[in-house]
Amino acid sequence: MRYANYEASRRAASKWLMRMSRLRKSLRDEWQARRTYRPGCGRLHPVRVLKAAPDDAIPLITNVRDEAGQLPSFLEHYRGLGVRRFLVVDDRSGDGTRELLLDQPDVDLYSSELRYRDAGLGTLWHYDLAHRYGIDRWYVLVDADEYLVYDGMARHGLSDLAAQLEARKLRRLLAPMIDLYPSVPLSQAVMQPAQMPWEVADHFDASGYSMAARPYGPLIEGGGMTRVFGDTLRQKFPLLYWDRRTSHSLTIHFPLPYGHSPYEPLGALLHFKCFSDLRARAIDAVVDNQHASGAMAYRRYFLEASANPDLTLMSADSVRYEGPAQLRSLGLIGSVFSNSC
Repeated sequence: MRYANYEASRRAASKWLMRMSRLRKSLRDEWQARRTYRPGCGRLHPVRVLKAAPDDAIPLITNVRDEAGQLPSFLEHYRGLGVRRFLVVDDRSGDGTRELLLDQPDVDLYSSELRYRDAGLGTLWHYDLAHRYGIDRWYVLVDADEYLVYDGMARHGLSDLAAQLEARKLRRLLAPMIDLYPSVPLSQAVMQPAQMPWEVADHFDASGYSMAARPYGPLIEGGGMTRVFGDTLRQKFPLLYWDRRTSHSLTIHFPLPYGHSPYEPLGALLHFKCFSDLRARAIDAVVDNQHASGAMAYRRYFLEASANPDLTLMSADSVRYEGPAQLRSLGLIGSVFSNSC
C-alpha cells in the first residue's frame, strides 16, 4: 500500500506494546459500550417492513435525512452488488425521501423518536437494526453518499467478497474514503437523480494519503476533502461481520472490538459531497445541529463555499476516476480476488 508514514508509524511503536494497548482500550471501551448499546436502544418504530429477504443476502444499514436526490443512484449501485434488503432509518426528511423509500420493493423503513445526535450519530440505530435482523451475519453499513467499490466487483458480489474475507479470517473490510469531486467549480456541478454521481464528480486525489496505526485501529487521512476543508477520519469498515461483541465507541469509523479491524484496505468508499448544493446542505446541517462537534465540518464547508463562489477541489494530484482497478494500481487498495477485473 502506498500510504506515506504508515511503515514509519508501525516501526515507531513496538508491535507487542501496540497489541497490548489495543486490547486494553478495546476491553475498556467495550465495557462502557455495554451500558449504552442494548436491543431497543435506537427507539425505532417501523414505518414499513417487507417480507423476509433471501437468507444468503447481505442487508444494508443506513440512515438518511433529505437524500431524495442521491438515493436512486445509491440503491441502484448496491442492488448491483447483491443487496436485497435495505434497512433505513429516516431522520425526519422533508424533501420526499420517505415517499421515495416507501415506493421501493426492497426497503424496510424506520423512524425514531431520537434524532441523529441523540442516537450516537446513528450508532444506536445501527446496533438496534443489527439485533433486530440477526447477529452473527454480515452487514453493509454506509451513508447515502458512500459507494463501496472493490477490485473484481464486476464479477463478484458482496457475498463473494464476504466469503473471501472469511477465508482470510477477516471480519471487516477496511476502506479508505476516496473523495470524488468535479473538474468544474462546485457551483456548476449539478447532479440529476437519474445520474450516477461519478458522472458529475469524476476526479479524485491520486496521492497524498497517509495511514497510521492507532490502538483503536488504522487512521487514514488525505484526499480532496482533507486538502481543502481539513476533514479527518477518512476510513470506515463498510462491510463487517456483526457478532454479539460488535458495537461502536468513538465514532462509526472505529467499530468494537478494535482487534477485529484489519490494516489492509481491500476496498474503497467513493465519497460524494462536492456538488452545487454543498453550501445549501451545509447551512441545513448547521441549523439542524445534529452532527459532531456542533456541525463544525459543515461550518467549514459553508465558509469556504461562501468565500469562493468558484470553489474547486482540482489540484496537481487530481486524476479522473476510472474504476477500482485504477485504485489498486495506485496502491490505495488491495484485492481479495485473483485475476480481478
